[in-house]
Amino acid sequence: MKEFENRISDWNKKYKSVKELEFIYNKDLDNENIDKIKYIIVADNPGKRERSVQQYLVKDDDRNLTAGNNFNKLFESIKDEVIVLNKTPIYSGKTKDLKKIKTDYSNILRESEEYMAKLIFEFHSKNSNIIVIISGFSGCYDNKNGWLKKTSKGEYYASNILPYFFEKIRELYSDNKNLSENLIICKHFSYWNILADFIYVEESDNDKDMKIEQKLKINHFENGVVTLEEFIEGLKELEYKNELLNTNEVLNQKEAKQKNEQK
Repeated sequence: MKEFENRISDWNKKYKSVKELEFIYNKDLDNENIDKIKYIIVADNPGKRERSVQQYLVKDDDRNLTAGNNFNKLFESIKDEVIVLNKTPIYSGKTKDLKKIKTDYSNILRESEEYMAKLIFEFHSKNSNIIVIISGFSGCYDNKNGWLKKTSKGEYYASNILPYFFEKIRELYSDNKNLSENLIICKHFSYWNILADFIYVEESDNDKDMKIEQKLKINHFENGVVTLEEFIEGLKELEYKNELLNTNEVLNQKEAKQKNEQK
């Protein structure tokens, strides 16, 4: 990851006079044993807490349900097997604040997004058994229109905050089945959105034929009824990745399903 650290340094030097642009390196990468890595977690971009400590997805004791807090609750037991990267290393107070940078400094934002996508792919290519988990859609997906919706002029809608990251991920992974099998795209860690696609089902003690269904919650992990490994296997079944990598085919299937449901 030395090349990444150097790139961060170069960007900060180049844009030193631009107060809106600050590039944050994750110093945790200096201490990682690369041979032990099993997971790459990809968040959005560094926020205030990340900037202050020069680390990604860190705990914040002053706030509840942040992405950093929730990530650490889930992965704390295997932190030495995880590295954390971002879709862009450009700092902003909130991810949505990147819209301003997107307007004023679109070239460097795009450059940084594409760079991070390639960095993740290159690292993944060295060990296809690593599982890459991209957390959060950065405004680039919705249930109705799918991924990376554009205007009639062929431009991305403003709601697509980090479209070039996902565009590059699609380009790199679409024709690489070996790596894409271990690529996951899921909802954001914050407010436990990452759990929103899952239902936990258990049998009633009083009636074995009766099943109790409820939303998956963090206490299912804390109580040991669901393991992190089982959850990650569940994440692999989500369709977000397939929709991104095979956009036309999957969207056609989705549209046909919606039409059948309306009949």
